Amino acid sequence: MSEAEFKQILQYIQSANAKPLSYYFILLLATTRLRYSECAGLTWDCINENSIVINKTWDEQYSHDFSNTKNFSSNRTITIDKNTYSTLMELQSVQNAVNPLNLVFCSEQQTPISNNGINKTLKKICQHLNIQTITCHVLRHTHGSVLLYHNLNIKYVSRRLGYKEIVTTLQIYSHVLDELEQTENRKVDAVMEELF
Repeated sequence: MSEAEFKQILQYIQSANAKPLSYYFILLLATTRLRYSECAGLTWDCINENSIVINKTWDEQYSHDFSNTKNFSSNRTITIDKNTYSTLMELQSVQNAVNPLNLVFCSEQQTPISNNGINKTLKKICQHLNIQTITCHVLRHTHGSVLLYHNLNIKYVSRRLGYKEIVTTLQIYSHVLDELEQTENRKVDAVMEELF
């Protein structure tokens, strides 16, 4: 998905007056690039003004309870911007469901929203915006692509995304890196010209 379409989704969600729980979930996925299970497993004690601590996931398929992260590298603290934090605080202030697990995304059933539910909401948003339908997995990869297109260090991006090996990031985002290589060639030319 293009950065313009990514931005359209964020602006659409942000402009909604009465946001359903799924909108908050999608917004956090888009601005942090968390995996569905990491986002679903977030508890309020993991949210700070400037960061989110990822130290558990939600096992939607088997135990319907908290579980370990995918790998050791998935345990991480990532920064969040002021708008994302503000939106999370908005969610906390309107949350009125009984929440014994202290879940950030607690549904009326006292569990997180299902992955299927999130994807259905994303589909409706994309149809409304007249853009190609995506899943939360695609949204996750778009976040990584946007960071790389804006020249963030690949090692930082890899850690933020929770990959065990930087090689994984290089493989998944090779199309982005190929495009960036084109602009780097021009930068090298400019640097060389300044030396003469």
